Amino acid sequence: WLATAFAHIARADSELGREAVQVLAASSGLSEPMVRWAIDTTLGPLTFEALHALERAPTLAGCVRARPGKLCAVVLAGNVVTGAARAIGYPLLFGWPVLAKASSGDDALARLMEAALAESDPELADAYRVVTYASQHEALTTLLLQQADAVIAYGSDQSVNTIRAQAGATASFVGHGHGLGVAFVGREADYEAAAHALALDVAAYDQRGCLSPHVAWVERDGADFASLVQRELAQLAVTLPRGRMPYDLAGAQLSWRGVGAMRGQLFEGDGYAVSFEQEGPIRVSPGYRNLQVLAVDDASALPARLSPLGVHLKTIGVAGVRDVTTFARSLPAGVAPRICELGEMQIPQPEALHDALPPWEGLLRWIQV
Repeated sequence: WLATAFAHIARADSELGREAVQVLAASSGLSEPMVRWAIDTTLGPLTFEALHALERAPTLAGCVRARPGKLCAVVLAGNVVTGAARAIGYPLLFGWPVLAKASSGDDALARLMEAALAESDPELADAYRVVTYASQHEALTTLLLQQADAVIAYGSDQSVNTIRAQAGATASFVGHGHGLGVAFVGREADYEAAAHALALDVAAYDQRGCLSPHVAWVERDGADFASLVQRELAQLAVTLPRGRMPYDLAGAQLSWRGVGAMRGQLFEGDGYAVSFEQEGPIRVSPGYRNLQVLAVDDASALPARLSPLGVHLKTIGVAGVRDVTTFARSLPAGVAPRICELGEMQIPQPEALHDALPPWEGLLRWIQV
């Protein structure tokens, strides 16, 4: 049922699929080609085979699964246009009825899921509802959360902490707060291939997601690599054009680029920019395809630079790393990102960890026998 519902939205030649692209582009501000890419890469992998394998995967020796609770409340964020798919779909997959509170700024996919599930199977459709209201209505949120046996929240750190405090004392809670991604390009990497892949990671969702890279450390020829990424972003500006940028971020983008030009070299075009600053602190960009490139002597110097990011570091895209396991073990305490090849930072597999947690976190309870 779930796989069929996802397929309804993902099919470019279906009525619901065509509506999805138009509605999601209008609600998110992304271009239609970018939305089409997001749908294909997010919903496309959620096949029957992938979902079936995911549902069967969790086991605990000497235990049986407890029956799911009566309600899972899911509080959605609005920064990633397809983020609601797994946030809603995975609790349903593990047998939970879901009441989702969508972002008042973008509830399009959550609403499309209602229509897709109704087409897929009425019984499953009855297990899901979505509500939308402004975050100021705390009494409504309190009512929503206190009825739930499980609460999963997405959003800023502040909003997640607020929801945590409002959840019932006996409810399982999983919060996914603010995050970002970074990249590392070793000296043995194919720089042209790495630049091509990293540019896609930057362009995806217009760099607005918690997996979006904002800085790339490069072991050699940082200025040349920054120029290559800029060239690739110029190509993506044609095939996956950037959406409209909010006026309140235009000033932040201008300031970010100005500092980059002052500290090093700035490679920019219409709707994208890459700064190479040799060395210096991380400068998180305002998103919308602005990337900082920094030089690093070798991978051993990276942990000290990553440590300040802590739990907010969600993913690291790498190229030219021979032993990824050794690289992962070198990361500092408190840092537990997903590590993947460049080009896959924004395309986690269905079974991928989120904030170092499995997809069934908070959804499964066990009876020890």
